[in-house]
Amino acid sequence: MENLTHTLLGVTLAKTGLGRWTRWATPALVIGSNLPDVDVLFVRFGEPFAYLTHHRGVSHAAVGMVGLAVLLTVVLWGWDRLSRAPRPHDTCPLSFARVFVLSLIGTASHTLLDFTNSYGVRPWLPFDDRWVYGDLVFIVDPWLWLILGGPLVCLTWRWGWRAIGYGIVAGVLTWIVVVVGAGRVPGPVRWVWGAGLLMIAAARWIQAGRYGPRLARGALAGVVVYWAGLGVAHRMALEDANRYVERVLDNRPVRTLAVMPQPADPFRWFLVAETDSVLYAGQVDLLSPNTIQPPLDPVPRTLDHQAVRAALQTPSGRIMRAFARYLFAEVQHTEQGYLVVLRDLRFGRSNTDGFAVVRIPLRGGS
Repeated sequence: MENLTHTLLGVTLAKTGLGRWTRWATPALVIGSNLPDVDVLFVRFGEPFAYLTHHRGVSHAAVGMVGLAVLLTVVLWGWDRLSRAPRPHDTCPLSFARVFVLSLIGTASHTLLDFTNSYGVRPWLPFDDRWVYGDLVFIVDPWLWLILGGPLVCLTWRWGWRAIGYGIVAGVLTWIVVVVGAGRVPGPVRWVWGAGLLMIAAARWIQAGRYGPRLARGALAGVVVYWAGLGVAHRMALEDANRYVERVLDNRPVRTLAVMPQPADPFRWFLVAETDSVLYAGQVDLLSPNTIQPPLDPVPRTLDHQAVRAALQTPSGRIMRAFARYLFAEVQHTEQGYLVVLRDLRFGRSNTDGFAVVRIPLRGGS
């Protein structure tokens, strides 16, 4: 997930009452909820395609969660010692153990959120590099912004600069949903988003913040209910997809089949069926009489081409092969030999450059 959602979850956890558990409790939760993304530093300083290698790597695994929690605890403990003198009657003393637990909750919440989308995580690195995918939530989800952000606004609202800041954030997020997402987010979804903002304004007007920690706990319960609803929708979409694929492919062997979330719409899912030589792409619409729309679109994998086999042995090819969930290749002839373009169907099949697109030039006929 993007870092706004991670931050909202960290602050909401603090507002449940955990923020009063010890001094530096809220920073432990909020920083911890974002800290695993420290691996993006490898993008700047690492080798080509380092992002595919390192992002959601060890820092998102169980070992990394614990290690980062220890590091954050030591930093906060050290900063506390440097920044303030001991107080004999401190009403909120620092507890090293409690800061560690809160930091671990923060880092674990990050990996949990990342697991829920189709990008996936590798939780058992460095011992096992297999990816696992929740396939429930798109990587940017405006409903989580509402579920977590609404109670936060009610609990922390202050007239003045904070109110102006909330207004700016709400405007930017609405622009993302209504304008940027116009081509991918259905019209009714945008109307529901607007209704959600009005509900938050109404909750603030009736001073819902007076419920305090109960409001934050209700937000966390709302996230769980939302995930459960998505789980039901995902199961329905997967069952429909299985029946359709078995009928259309006439029981030809399918290695894997997945339905993956689409932006802001829990009723539409992106379908991929994998065979040895072809990937089949489609869309599952749970509200349509013809659930699978349009018919399955075949995408040749071209993995048995000699140039593709050679490309997959290069350093960049090995990185892409380890990262891709639904790998396919395009082979273009050039004056020097071949240009092999490796892609992952999760992120599109366009011929333009973009995320998870690896271009490997090969000289000669190999």
